[in-house]
Order: sequence, then structure tokens, then C-alpha cells
Amino acid sequence: AKNAPVKNSVVMHSNEKNFFDSDDTDDELSFDDGKEDTPPPTPTTSSEQTSTFKAAAPVYPDSLPRVTPTFEEPVQTKEIDGSNEKNFFDSDDTEPSSNYGTEDAPASSDHKTAPKADTSVTPSYPRAMVPRVTPSFMEPTKTKAMIQSTEKGSTNNDDDDNPPLVRKLPTEASSGTSATSHLTSLSRQLEHLTSQIYQLNDGVEFNVNSPKQVAGVLFGEDNVAGSSTNKDVLEAMASAGNEMAACIYKFRKLSREVKREERRLEQQERGDKKNDYFGNLARSDARKRNAVSGGEGSSSENDDNSQQVNKTTTATDATTTSVGNNNNNNPRREPLLLIDTSAYIYRAYHSIPPLHRSDGTPTGALHGVCRMLQNLLLTRLLKGERPRVVLAFDFKGPNFRHEMYPEYKANRGPCPEDLVPQFALVRDAAEAFGVVQVEAAGYEADDVIATLARQAVEDGLDVDIFSGDKDLMQLITPLGAEPSVHMIDPMHFDRVDHDDVIKKWGVPSDMLGDVLALAGDAADNIPGAPGIGPKIAATLLHEYGTLSNLFAQADNVKQKKRRESLIENAEKVLLFRELVTLDDSIPANKMTSSTLFQGMSSLRMSSFDSNRLFDFYKRMELNACQNQLQSRLRSSGVNYKPPPSSEEYKNVPF
Repeated sequence: AKNAPVKNSVVMHSNEKNFFDSDDTDDELSFDDGKEDTPPPTPTTSSEQTSTFKAAAPVYPDSLPRVTPTFEEPVQTKEIDGSNEKNFFDSDDTEPSSNYGTEDAPASSDHKTAPKADTSVTPSYPRAMVPRVTPSFMEPTKTKAMIQSTEKGSTNNDDDDNPPLVRKLPTEASSGTSATSHLTSLSRQLEHLTSQIYQLNDGVEFNVNSPKQVAGVLFGEDNVAGSSTNKDVLEAMASAGNEMAACIYKFRKLSREVKREERRLEQQERGDKKNDYFGNLARSDARKRNAVSGGEGSSSENDDNSQQVNKTTTATDATTTSVGNNNNNNPRREPLLLIDTSAYIYRAYHSIPPLHRSDGTPTGALHGVCRMLQNLLLTRLLKGERPRVVLAFDFKGPNFRHEMYPEYKANRGPCPEDLVPQFALVRDAAEAFGVVQVEAAGYEADDVIATLARQAVEDGLDVDIFSGDKDLMQLITPLGAEPSVHMIDPMHFDRVDHDDVIKKWGVPSDMLGDVLALAGDAADNIPGAPGIGPKIAATLLHEYGTLSNLFAQADNVKQKKRRESLIENAEKVLLFRELVTLDDSIPANKMTSSTLFQGMSSLRMSSFDSNRLFDFYKRMELNACQNQLQSRLRSSGVNYKPPPSSEEYKNVPF
């Protein structure tokens, strides 16, 4: 067996298997299968080998037609395609062998006589490219105008003189005011989610916006007292598998999105812009002037008037350093902007991811405050103006309200450790901007704002309060009052006036304290009267006029639970009324300011120093604010230092 010659794979007998043919048994090709030695096969001559090889080879036709791949074929038209041929996309259960190309022809069982390809049959191809089919979920929602356009086009297809109409989107769809706008979509989602919440509550409807009713649904009516339904509680319950808590959490989030979208559309309709306080102020003045002169004009006229008002205000401020009550020549004096800085620091801390300097100093809240001040003031500062802006701070430690009610704000935890050092950094940022800082020992920032607002109104200045605190809404003056006090929403820079207070709370601003005393304020740990919410409180005040008159006639309240709650908690509610009342008479000796000023009319920012602010950003490693400031300085050309030239680098050793 060792001396046996190796069988050549080329030499094959007619009755031998091909090496590539599969078979269950593989005994003939095994050279070492453990069997006894067998004599080798009888060798054949070269002529026999050649004849054997020729007999085993398949026979092919002399000329083969070239089959063009489908991706190289031109689009077939009706003139090219035959009438009796099948379409390429037509399905058929049977596929005749004549339709195959030569390479795709099925193998014959006899290797000696392979079938010849039929070149007389022309392969069939599609008449035209099949149009792309768009899934239904990707198609835009058809409006009434689109449907009418489609119907008109379909009726005119047979008429050569009237070609079909091209379907176009309606004009309202491009402007975002169509029936299927983003606000409509959000409202539909909110309605669907509300019905889902009612279904989870066995079909019983309740006020999903009421924290007390939500607590009754989640924890039971007996466990409402002391139960919280804030964000952390709902998230914990939702993660534990509580479907009701998850739906309520989504409902609150979606409600905020609806309110933001409504506010954005209202702002867009007015022509105001986000993060443009002074521009919106000028546009508001222009609208008032147009209304007084006999009606509002076009939007372009409003913009021209707003620019004119802005120029007038700027020119007046540049020529006067102290402004008194002499404002007969100016339709509106530049208002005093009071910023609730302590509240904004907390807002920035919770909305911005943690940021740190290279040495580990936290700077997240500082970054948010600097971005706010830069967006608010930088445009006017680069013009050389000195706006009236004041940053009001809370005094560190307890205030007079803790002496009246020890549980005041007792539900709040301690200040976060990484936020404590940022208060001092915010004060440094205010000095870098040149903004006046005011605080009062034993008082909150709300009391400081109330005192400064009263003094400014007495000096004939309008006041804008930059805050979202509902307690400060008590300071808003009625419509038509001169001078006036308004609030500015810190998120969108929207103006909050007297009508907005009535729309939200159901009562005017001077009665808002009564509503807060009756309904309570969970943020300040003021419980209010049990069983009375903001809407019920507003209804009672509309019926009885004032809070004192309500308690004097509490026996006449028809509802038994309300009557009992008012009678039992009358003294507490009167105490709560004192807690929510803002003190606007802080003594001057208790107020400390970073800048000495005499009268609110002379209170202004110091001259802007871009190098001072740039050095502060560099020291705090606020790269985003630094780049924005550098870009604005470059575009305005004010105190901009160009990069060093090549000659200045000659003496640098590197």
C-alpha cells in the first residue's frame, strides 16, 4: 500500500464519482481507512485517459448570447416591450426553463448532453420603473386645501387643455399655524393622557392639576395630609411600577410643554423675541403709542416705531445722569429692572449640569447667572449705556417670618454643599458687570424688591421685576396705572401684567395674598385652610369681597366642609396672610448696597469695562461666556484687542 501510486484527480473512469460530488459514504476516496491493502487499479494508457476526460466534460454551444444584468438595462417603454410578454414584476407560480439565461439554466442529469440555450426568446423586462410607495405613517396629514387640489387634478386628467393641478401645501402649513400645528398635537396628547388617567381611576374623573386630589388618588383620601406629589415622589413611584404615578408625571411634563408652546405663539404674535428684554420693551412701547394714536399699524411700522422709541430712550439716557419726575417729553421712562438673584441662582443650579473649575471649584450656577446677565445687558453695555439694574439677594440666616411662624420654609432642606461657595462668586460676577447689589439684614429678597419698587414708583419710574415667584405678583399694578409695575418671566422674557394675574389666579393682584393665605403655599410650607384650593378661594373672595369679610360671614357658607374649615382655621389663615405679605418699608439703615446712590432715579450701573469682565471669565474658566463676549466685542469693535502680531512674538523665548 505504501508503494501504490497516488491516483491522479484528472484521470476519471466513467463509473467513478467526481471529487466534488457529495455522497453519504466516502469509502472510495479514503486512503487510510484501516482496511487491508487492495491492489491498485489497472493503469490506463494516455489515449484512454484523454477519451475519458473528454467524455466527462459537459458540452456547451458554440456561441452564447450575452445576458445584460438588470441594473444595466435601459428603462423599457411600450414600443420596445412586446404585447404578449410578461412583466418582470408579474408573479407566476411556474417559471419555464426558456426564460433562464445560459448561466442560470438548470443542470442536466446527463453530463454528455447539456441543453442548449434558446436564443430566439428575448428576456422580458419591466415597461417602466414602478413609482416608490410611501408608507401611510410617513405621509403628511392632508388638509382641506390639499384634498380639494387633488380632486381638481383628478377630474382634469382627461382634458389636454386643462392639465392637472399641482398639489401644493397651503400657506398656513408653512407658517406653523395649520390645524395640525405642534400645539394641536400636544393638546391631543394631553387629552388622551387625561382619559387614560381617568380609566386607571376606574372611570372616576378628578382634577389632575390639583396636588391634593392627586395625593388622594395615589395614597387614599385618609393619607392626603402630609403626602407629597412632587417630581421625586412621582419618579420613585413610577420606577416601582405604579402606572398612575407614571401617567401623572407625564401629564405634568406635557402640560408644561403646552404652556411653553402657547407662550411662544403669543410672543410670536406680538412680534417679541426671546432673550431680548429691552427690544421687547421698545416694541411694547411702540404698540402702546400706536394704540393711543388711533390703532395698531402693520408689523413693519411697529418695528420702525420700536427702533425710534429705543433711539429716543437711548439719547435721553445718554444726556441725563439723574432723572427726576420730569418725563413730559418722553412717552415712557426707562424702567428699573429688579432681579430676584437668589431665586435665579437656585434655578440655574438645578437646570445646568454640574460644572467645575480646574481646581475643583463648582461653577454651574455661576455660569447660568453670567449667561443671563450677558444676554440681558451686553447689547446695551456695548453701546455705552448704563441701564437701571439691581440684583436683590436674600439675607443669610432666619428672617422676621421665622419669628412669626417657626415652621416657615421648614420643608426645605439645607443648601447643597456645591452651591454654597457660588453665592460669593455670583457677587464677584455682579461687580465685574458693574451691577448694583442690595440686601437687607433679616429680610428676604422679595421684601427688598418690594421696597425698591415702592421707592421707584414714588420717584416716577416704572418697575420690571425679573422673577417667576408668585409672591411678587402682588406688586403688579392695574392696567393704566402710571408709573407701573410688571414682572418679566426669566425663561422667555415675557411680560406679566395685571390681566395675566387674573387669568392665572382668578383675582386681581391686590387680592392674591388672600388666595395664598386660604389655599396655602407648599413652597413656603404654608398649609392654608384644609379643603380649600386656589379656585375655591377665588370663588369665596369674589362672593364675600375680602378675607376679613369672609371670616365675619363664615356661617353663611353653604358647603359644610368649607364652613367648618373656615371657622376652625380663621386665626391661622390670618397669620398666613401676614406671612405672604411683602414688606415694602425696610429701614434704610438695614439695607446694604454695593454702590452708594441717592434716590432710585440716580441708581444706574457703573461704566462697562470689557477687560474686567473678560479677566473674570478667564479666572473662573467660563469658556463659553468668554468666547461669546470676545465674539461680541469683535463684531462691535468696542475695546477689542486683536491677537498679537508676529513682531510681538520675537522676544518670546520658545
